[in-house]
This record gives sequence, structure tokens and C-alpha cells, in this order.
Amino acid sequence: MASDGFVIGLRNELKKLQKFPDTEQLICREEWGEINFERIRAEIDEALSIAKDLANLPLEEIPKKDVEPIRSALYKSFEHLQQVEAFRIALIQNPRDHRDIICTRLEDAVHELRTAAIPSILYLKHKHNEASIAQNVAELEQTIARTKRTYDEAQERIVDKGAEIEGIVATAREAAASIGVG
Repeated sequence: MASDGFVIGLRNELKKLQKFPDTEQLICREEWGEINFERIRAEIDEALSIAKDLANLPLEEIPKKDVEPIRSALYKSFEHLQQVEAFRIALIQNPRDHRDIICTRLEDAVHELRTAAIPSILYLKHKHNEASIAQNVAELEQTIARTKRTYDEAQERIVDKGAEIEGIVATAREAAASIGVG
């Protein structure tokens, strides 16, 4: 399992990625004119989605050997998303070529992130689901036991009330017979 130091580094990289605005603000801006980053929309969405998934999982349970590749891939994805966010046409001699270079680098970084993170995400989700299933089964068994106790108590009350009703009916018949009714 990952040590605290590795997990802290991983969480720091995740926090950086989670600070990015939504994909639309990274894809297209008015000041860019007809230049945009539509080509990497899926990669931006995927990088942010992977970061969100990882942030909601117990990172301490990732095998130690898997933490550094994930952290490194998160860092690279963050760097290239920063380049997209900082992209300015006025500062670049050939903005289309520069945009294409950023796109290619981000595609590569997200591929690396996907390759590094997806197995750990699946492992952690599976492990979490197993724990949830065991907990749900235990809760279901407790509910069944409570329901059975309630049912048994209700059955006893029904028998008791049936006997009480039969006694009342018998008393009523005797009273009716004594006054000549019936």
C-alpha cells in the first residue's frame, strides 16, 4: 500500500487538476478567434474525470508501485492543461502550430494518465464495492431478523386477540341465551 508521503503527493496533483474550469472555458475563447482546442475536448474531459474519480477513492489502498506513475501522469496532464489555459494568440508567432503541439502533448499525457490510473481506479472501486456489498448484506440480514421478530410478535398477538374474541363471543352467546335471545 502507498505511504502517506506518496498519497500526499498524489492528492496535491489531484487538487491542481480539480481547479481547472469546465471544459468549455478551455476549448474556446473569444480572443482566440477561430482557433480552438476542440480536437482535445475528449482528453480534457477524461483528465478531469479521472482526477475526480481518484479524488473520491481511498488512495492509501493503491499499491505503492502504482502511485508514482499516476502522480507523474497527473502532473504532465496538469502542465499541458495549464498551457491550454495560458494560450494567447498575441504572444505566439504561429498560434495554430503552437496549439497543435499543445494538443499532441496533452493527448500523450492523458493517454499516459489513462494507462496509469484506470487499473487502480477499477481496483479501488471493486474493493470499495465488495466492502459495500458485505455491509449491505449485513444490514439486510439485520432487517430480516427484525422483520421476523415483528412478524412473530404479531402472530402471537393475533392468537391472543383471537382467544380474547372467542371469549367475548362466548360470553355474548351466554348472555343472549340467558335472556332468551337466539
